[in-house]
Amino acid sequence: MNTISKIKSLMGFKMILSISFIFFLFGCREKYSENVLDLDEIEEVDLSPLTSDIDIIPIKCSVPMEGIREIKIFDDYTFLLGLKRKDLYCVKNDSVISILNAVGRGHGEYTYIDDFTYDEDSKILYVRNNERLLKYSVPSMSFLGSSDITYTTIGMIALNPDEILANCSFWEDDTYKECFNGLCVVSTATGEIIRRCFKSGFYDGLCLYEDDVVKYNDEIIMPVAGVYNNKVIALDPETGGTKDLDYFCFSPKWRLPKDLIKLALKWDSFNYCQEEEKRTVFCDGLHSPAIINSRLTYWCYPEEDGSDKPVLVIKDKEKYIKRHFFVSGTSLRINSYTVKNNSCIKVLSKDAESIITDPDNASDLAKEIYRVMKAQPFNNPILLSYTVDKNI
Repeated sequence: MNTISKIKSLMGFKMILSISFIFFLFGCREKYSENVLDLDEIEEVDLSPLTSDIDIIPIKCSVPMEGIREIKIFDDYTFLLGLKRKDLYCVKNDSVISILNAVGRGHGEYTYIDDFTYDEDSKILYVRNNERLLKYSVPSMSFLGSSDITYTTIGMIALNPDEILANCSFWEDDTYKECFNGLCVVSTATGEIIRRCFKSGFYDGLCLYEDDVVKYNDEIIMPVAGVYNNKVIALDPETGGTKDLDYFCFSPKWRLPKDLIKLALKWDSFNYCQEEEKRTVFCDGLHSPAIINSRLTYWCYPEEDGSDKPVLVIKDKEKYIKRHFFVSGTSLRINSYTVKNNSCIKVLSKDAESIITDPDNASDLAKEIYRVMKAQPFNNPILLSYTVDKNI
């Protein structure tokens, strides 16, 4: 299975997790927002001239690193989660200084890393594996203890040394139940729920895609996206109050097809994925919301003819600015895994030889990315950091 197929399969699975919540929130009626986001006319621009502060950062590691599926950046450390969810790399500046690999079934071990977060004050890393919350000291990665929990999570953020905000889903008798599933504040000491902030109804992950829970100042920014309407919400974790930062629907071409909705509501994942392969013209929602240079930004992934073109959407007052970035002469999909200090961060962990697809038109940036990746031992990943100019 190629990379695009893997991405589509993963997105299809996550789409199914999101569908029931959208119907819970908006109802099974075809009412759309007055704000319409059209993804037909997207300006495609080279990354170099319309961005600034481009930095290529090779990650230094003495051992081969597997592909990277997730990155979380903090003031003191950056964490890279391996593609197989077995290894978590702790990076300081540009070097891996320790690796958490506690795979097993014994004391302090996990079968794989479902979810993780880090508290900078206590320097404790929290890892969820099934219904356990494990704690490790950073950077030594020594085991500090664990708590049994009664929920699963898709997205966690450490609010302080005592509390984690987690997008929780609860199981009962191995069936989905409409109890309180949603954002909860969890005790770091016991793993127990301290308070419940935002109810989502069914088990659906609240349409959060693991790294789509973002802390900005004292608020949490998160997307609610997918079927008919799409929202970006800011949550106050102290009060549980929310406010809408944006609210829109896609134009008819890019709305999720009705037959996919019916299959998703039946939890028919096999036929859903089969049907999804036939219907590539739609967008499954918005991802990775952030505030960059005081403007709300997020990414959309419209798919047509099997070609993925990530679209950066910038909400500038009442206007939507839409851009697809590319690097001339390469096969790179330019999006962002996370944001730090107004800079977008993308992880590149592919083979350097697959980067340059059109040598005659390769830009200086393309050639430099190729050079750095080619020099990386073991094909270890690099980070591409770029800042979208304020006047774009």
